[in-house]
This record gives sequence, C-alpha cells and structure tokens, in this order.
Amino acid sequence: MRFAYYDSLSKANQRIYRASDAVEKVPIPEPGAVEEAIATVAEALPKARRGRVTEALQQLADTLNDQLGIDRCDVRVLSKRPSKDWGELHGQYETKDDTGPARITVWMRTAQRKQIVAFKSFFRTFLHEWAHHLDYEHLELADSFHTRGFYQRESNLFRQLVPDPARLAGSAARSATDAEPAPRRARRRSSSARSASTDSRSESEAKSPPRAKNPRENVDNWTQTQLPF
Repeated sequence: MRFAYYDSLSKANQRIYRASDAVEKVPIPEPGAVEEAIATVAEALPKARRGRVTEALQQLADTLNDQLGIDRCDVRVLSKRPSKDWGELHGQYETKDDTGPARITVWMRTAQRKQIVAFKSFFRTFLHEWAHHLDYEHLELADSFHTRGFYQRESNLFRQLVPDPARLAGSAARSATDAEPAPRRARRRSSSARSASTDSRSESEAKSPPRAKNPRENVDNWTQTQLPF
C-alpha cells in the first residue's frame, strides 16, 4: 500500500519511495550492546535528567552506527516540544553538510502540559529519526520518505532493541517519583544549508496515515500499538 502523496512525487522520487518501501527491516548485529544505554534513558527520562538522557542516547547512536559501519550522528535532547496550530514537534533529523555531521533532535516534555514524555513514545521518536539516518547512510537513498517500509523498519528496530517493553516501562515508572520541575526551552541554531526532516503530530492526527505535500515535513510519530502492522 502506497500513501496518497506518492502520486504527487516526481518519477525520480517515486523510485526512491519504492526502494524505501521494499525494505522491511535493518538487522542490528549486536542489540545487546546497547541494553545498558537504553536502560539509562528509561531511568533518567522520568527524572528530567536531560544531560544523562543525551549522553545515553549519544552512546546508543554511536554504538549502533559503528555496528552498521556508517557515519555517526549527533544527538540533541531539548526540553519542551515546539508547537503551532499543526500540533507538536516530536523530533527532527538534519542531514550532514559542510558544517557538521547529521543531527537528531528530540524533545522530552509535551508542549501544553510540559509533562515528561513517556519512555516508549520518546524512544520511538528517537528511533524514527535514526531511521531517517539509516535511509541516507545505510540504505544509501537519495532522500528519506515516510513509506510503509519506513514504518515497518522503525517498528522492527524497536522490537530488536526493546524486546521486553514492560520491564523498561516499570523502571521508568519507578523513576518518575523523583522528577524535576520543567526547565526553560532552549532555542536551536538555524542554518539554511542543513536540510531537515521534521516529525510531529497533533492528537487528532495520531491515527491517520502519513500524508503531506512534503513528506519530510510529515506529521507522524506512531507508537507501536498505533502502527497498522
């Protein structure tokens, strides 16, 4: 099944879309090597320990990128999600350029209530953005589109890296009792030279299939239970 925006793509981009759609999984050679880093995220996130979460996610990304033999990417964790009338921005991927390596940005607090994002949603957002990195660096696609194959890869990555979600969810819940007050949100530097893939969604859009004139500005970060496969 192809998403509706496929018909609006150029022939070249349709070929990229089909290539993405054909790949359902990216096997991780040693998923156990990042178990400790993931556990650290699950423990530190409810306590709003942004520096610790950033450090663990960077270690996680470096290990996974090294296992697959691809370029590393920077990871940045910010506080409150940006939001406008289209919803909340959950994560962002910026491709590498002359100014530096690719970069993943994720936000750890909701826009309206400033609550800490649940571990599963937060980690799925990170994997979603890292899946964009895989599209460019591992699959060597010229662009990264939201395809059915893309979402299958994201879901499969989660299952490989978090085989027991209930255990981590319990750890996160126990850590939540020590949560800190919401900090002020820092603004990011901007550069027109960097192309960005942004992913966000409002509550009303959460169960809709991805569709947008520009799929790299599409509104979506589906949780595992919301995915249609």
